[in-house]
Amino acid sequence: ADEVPYGEDFQAPYAATKAIAEQEALAANGPELAVVALRPRLIWGPGDPQILPRLVERAHAGRLRLVGDGSNLVDTTYIDNAAQAHLDALDRLAPDAACAGKAYFISNGEPLPIREGLNRLLQAAGAPPVTRSISFKTAYRIGAVCERLWPLLRLRSEPPMTRFLAEQLATAHWYSMEPARRDFGYVPRVGFDEGIIRLKASPSTAPRGATPRNAQMLHYAVVFFVIAVIAALLGFSGIAGAATNIAWILFVVFLILGAISLLRGRRV
Repeated sequence: ADEVPYGEDFQAPYAATKAIAEQEALAANGPELAVVALRPRLIWGPGDPQILPRLVERAHAGRLRLVGDGSNLVDTTYIDNAAQAHLDALDRLAPDAACAGKAYFISNGEPLPIREGLNRLLQAAGAPPVTRSISFKTAYRIGAVCERLWPLLRLRSEPPMTRFLAEQLATAHWYSMEPARRDFGYVPRVGFDEGIIRLKASPSTAPRGATPRNAQMLHYAVVFFVIAVIAALLGFSGIAGAATNIAWILFVVFLILGAISLLRGRRV
């Protein structure tokens, strides 16, 4: 079972609310209600509607970056293993069970450098590999700026970076599966290699079409605007001015492409 204390300085509501929910659920454990908490790490596989589609879309658009050198070890969970862990825990769960009232990390138990694991997933999904990277310090600062700009500008798209995402991409995340194996018999049945084979064979991972050019122009305009803001905050007025001019040019191109698209009655 996990004995690591809960964090306190959360960088995103996602992590904060998950911690609150888990603590409240485990607090309800007792003679009348047995509770166990599972923490599957980065679930992926055929039909994934969350992680893989976002990675593939960003890879095709050339907007995917590693944070750091990509050597940090990260473990993931193939979907079948995540489901199996829940069934295993359910079979053993009872008020007097060893797992009652405890939390467990769940994964494949195969930590890989994030560069290797990410690129193998992208290859299986028919997307180009990620080759470029930025430093953690730069990513963290960009994330802080984006967290303020996106609500201020009322942008509906996801920001390219947040402080939480920067920390997740740059930090090692892997855990021992021994507590889960000992207390409710969890053993990953589908290894990473087998999962990649199944993912590659799945029709749900067919490559997506290219992002419309007008949407790309808007994205690039926002990116250069963010660069301009960061440069201005750091005192690089020349870079800030150049980035601002580029952002305006790209925004104008976005408007022109949007108008052409409307006139033609289809997406550019």
